[in-house]
Amino acid sequence: TDPVNKYLPKDIPALEFNGKPISLEGLSNHSSGLPRLPDNLKEVMEDNPYKNYDEQAMMEFLKQVKLTREQGAEYEYSNFAVGLLGVILEKVYKKPYDQLVLEKICQPLQMNQTEQYIVNKDSGLFVSGHNEQGRPVSQWDFKAIAAAGALRTNTTDLIKYANANLFTTIAALNKALQLTQVKTFSKGTNEVGLGWHFIQLNDHMIISH
Repeated sequence: TDPVNKYLPKDIPALEFNGKPISLEGLSNHSSGLPRLPDNLKEVMEDNPYKNYDEQAMMEFLKQVKLTREQGAEYEYSNFAVGLLGVILEKVYKKPYDQLVLEKICQPLQMNQTEQYIVNKDSGLFVSGHNEQGRPVSQWDFKAIAAAGALRTNTTDLIKYANANLFTTIAALNKALQLTQVKTFSKGTNEVGLGWHFIQLNDHMIISH
C-alpha cells in the first residue's frame, strides 16, 4: 500500500488525485488511473513498440501526466503501470528486472527455460511471431516497460508456474503466491488481485492472465 512516490526521484510530482496517492497495489491491479500507454511512446518501430522506451522517458511522462480520477475509481488495463512497478522493484532490490525474476521465481521453481533475453544457445528454440498476412514480424524488446511482458518461456516452465500457483508446493514461495491471488480491486465485472484477474464462470472461479 506504499505510495509510488516513495520510490521515485524527488522531482516527480505527487502522483495523486483528490489527495489520494497511487500505490504499488494500484499499479498491480490496474486501478491506478495511469493510462494503458504513455503519450510519449514515440519514435519507435511500429512492429517493436517498446524497444526504445527507457526509464528516462518514463520519468519524463510522470512529470507531466494529468490524472483524471482517484485510484480505485475505475479499472483501466495499463502496461505502463505494470512497467513502472517493475522499475520500482529494480530500485528497491538494486537488481535488473530479469535477474529478480530469475532469482525469486525461476530458480525456486526450476523454470530453466524462462528468460528476458534470448541468448545464442536458445535462439533456435524461439518461435517467430507472424502478422495477419502470415509474414514473420519482429519480436518485442523492452527497456523500462519490461515487467509488462518481456519474458520468453515454454510450455514446460508454464506448467511448473501454474502448478506452483495452484498447489503452492514450494514453501519459500507459498506466502507470496497466495498473496497474489487475494482480490485487491472489484468493480462491476472486473475483479483483480496482484496481476491475476478473476472471472466467475457458472460455479467456477477462473483465475487468469
